[in-house]
Amino acid sequence: DLVKEIKHSDGEYKTDTLLTDSGNTVEYRLSLDNDGSVSRRTTAFEVDLSDRVPDGLTLTGIDQIVWNDGVGAGGSGTETNITSGTSFTAGDMTITPTFDVGTGTILIEVDQMPRNADIQVFYSASTNNTVNPDTILTETAEVEYTSLPGTGTKINTVAEPTSNDTGSTVNGTASGDSLGERDSTNGENPPASDQPGNDYAASSSVGVQISPLEPTKSIASTSETHTIDDDVTIG
Repeated sequence: DLVKEIKHSDGEYKTDTLLTDSGNTVEYRLSLDNDGSVSRRTTAFEVDLSDRVPDGLTLTGIDQIVWNDGVGAGGSGTETNITSGTSFTAGDMTITPTFDVGTGTILIEVDQMPRNADIQVFYSASTNNTVNPDTILTETAEVEYTSLPGTGTKINTVAEPTSNDTGSTVNGTASGDSLGERDSTNGENPPASDQPGNDYAASSSVGVQISPLEPTKSIASTSETHTIDDDVTIG
């Protein structure tokens, strides 16, 4: 499951649209878990979590990544020293964060996510001063993964009995084959006519709304001599 949220003024992360002004900082959280349904409660491989800030915002960077290894042997932890392109070990997982402040893109690559594992990515962006009032800025985070590591297919030869270390006996020639590993070929929620099972994908979005202009009325001057300063005398 994937959920994208924004931190609101009460300090809580929510999927509700955030009302903010130009020049303010916006704090995002991406929450990814491998809980899933009973039929899919197994290790996910080659997990790619991607996102970008919408036009009108400038990415500051990834602030921290909080992880839990689920049924793996690694426990849980928090990584705060995030360098783009530098991997770190999180229990049984190897997590590689990549980000580009110029393009506003974020990519989190995870070699495997054990059952019940979860990852939270916290990142921030600043609202540009050029955004128009009352504009809603939205972007969608996406995740794709596979059911087996590597090519995911078993090669039935004496010289190379298997191409992955899970003990799988699938005999497909390519990822997404009817006899191969499951992947994200058909995307999220594909029609029933597509190859069944290749829907290992999810997405989530949340919006930022720039505060609308609010007109105000004031008295600049008056010809009435009984009016004192900026106050108007009635009667």
